[in-house]
Amino acid sequence: DELHNDDSDNEKKSIRIYAIDLLGSGWSSKPSKTDPIAQAVSGENGRFTDCDSTCYREANPKTTNKKRPTKIRSASTLQNTPLGTASGGNRLATSLELRHPLKSPYNFYTWAEQIVDFTHDII
Repeated sequence: DELHNDDSDNEKKSIRIYAIDLLGSGWSSKPSKTDPIAQAVSGENGRFTDCDSTCYREANPKTTNKKRPTKIRSASTLQNTPLGTASGGNRLATSLELRHPLKSPYNFYTWAEQIVDFTHDII
């Protein structure tokens, strides 16, 4: 909302300003998290070795000269993972789940893929 208010100086400097509306974030329209379309584009699809889901981006490749990065598959739960604490200390998470706790397609993996796609296609 702030970028569109005063872009006259930016036009004179010949710079480009981009704003990305992340799926399901802010005021953007979003289907229900259980909607098949929303579930199909979840960034968690195809990411974990213990799941047979298919990555939307890999199943629907765009025709472009640039090669898109492929997902690095890992286990959905990390074991004995060292973490920092708010007070600057350390603790050990015996089991750390990487999936969204509510199975929402609106997650950091999905948003990261949107940013990668945007950067790949536009910039």
